Amino acid sequence: MKKLFWTAGLVAVLSALSLAAPKVTYQTTGSSGNWTLDFHVQNTLGVNNLNIYFFGVLVDPNGIVGTPGGWSGTTHPTWTFGSEGGSPTVYNDVWIIDPSKTTQTIQEGQTLSGFKVLDKAALAPTSVQCFAVAYGFGAVYPGNDYFLSRVNPAFEETATPGAVPEPCTLAVLGGMCGLAAFRRRRR
Repeated sequence: MKKLFWTAGLVAVLSALSLAAPKVTYQTTGSSGNWTLDFHVQNTLGVNNLNIYFFGVLVDPNGIVGTPGGWSGTTHPTWTFGSEGGSPTVYNDVWIIDPSKTTQTIQEGQTLSGFKVLDKAALAPTSVQCFAVAYGFGAVYPGNDYFLSRVNPAFEETATPGAVPEPCTLAVLGGMCGLAAFRRRRR
């Protein structure tokens, strides 16, 4: 019975830790007045078949200069969630998947880059407002850090410069928890 209790507890902890808004970072290249920001969007929602299909950023002045395959950067020139439970921010660089290519969504654990914008500011930005929206192909998001709906959760956050996120962090954490439970049981 204790083993069942520990296993259920460990699964609950790891499940709670794996639910998170999509992770967005970017890499900056170029020089003053001519920065290119390449955004990396990682699906960290923790739910299979809950795939990201819509993404946008607020960069001023704006200009999309790169779009991943299967996505469109021209469908919506701007987007806001002010009347849908989100902030009144008007995102000026927006990408959405080509409806005929639903296989290009960002699936659980995957990272997609190539969402590139030109920033003509003198200094490279240290953070960028962004959003990501997923759709549940038979799945629902169980967390509480979203707006819209559980089958179509939307997230607004601040992207920061950094390397492409590594999906193995939870695997390491899970291994450490398992080892601790094993050691306790041996005593």
